[in-house]
Amino acid sequence: MTWYAIRTAAGAQMPRREYEVETTALNEAGRPRGKGYRIVPSLNPKMSAVERALNDIGVQHYMPAEFKVIRNRKKTGTYELRRFALLPGYVFVYNVTDWLTLREAPGVAGIVGIDGVPLKISIVDIIALRTFEAKSQAKADKEVVVMNSAVKAEAVKGAQKALSLAKRRFSAGQRVKILWGSAAGREATITGWDDRQQLKAIVDGLDAADTVSVAFDAVKLVA
Repeated sequence: MTWYAIRTAAGAQMPRREYEVETTALNEAGRPRGKGYRIVPSLNPKMSAVERALNDIGVQHYMPAEFKVIRNRKKTGTYELRRFALLPGYVFVYNVTDWLTLREAPGVAGIVGIDGVPLKISIVDIIALRTFEAKSQAKADKEVVVMNSAVKAEAVKGAQKALSLAKRRFSAGQRVKILWGSAAGREATITGWDDRQQLKAIVDGLDAADTVSVAFDAVKLVA
């Protein structure tokens, strides 16, 4: 029951690209658009290519990792944890019995050894790496909470400022043009504000007894 080290190919410790099937929206006739589905590429941030390959051949492994807080490019103002290889180029394997299959696994560049004999790795070293990894993740967990909280607080502050400015700009009796939504392009008369901090307005052409609610950033003043 021993740990060994293997060398990995370039890029093998990065997340492996996966593919998911998504159903496409229906057209006006209620039929699927195109084939009715599409293939969407994605990445699993918790599993590298070499780790998946080792899973596929049934080899127990451990890739030491460190965690960093990275801005999410797809979600504005959002930070998330990202996992990176702590020892670039190396992964540990446990209790290997079929070395030939291991050598041929995708992402495996070689086996660390001396004179052709695989080098045994002390369990003490593995424990030390796992301890460092746990501390790295705990620290990053705290950082991502702090950073996302700061972004959220700044967003709330900005929204409150925008609302304050809007309340000074818009008042009952003013004429506005609605920029988007179900009444986009139509003019309306402001009657006040509702409980959701949206403008209440009577849209031209509607029953004067009825009012609609519209976001303050979805209108503009007209002469």
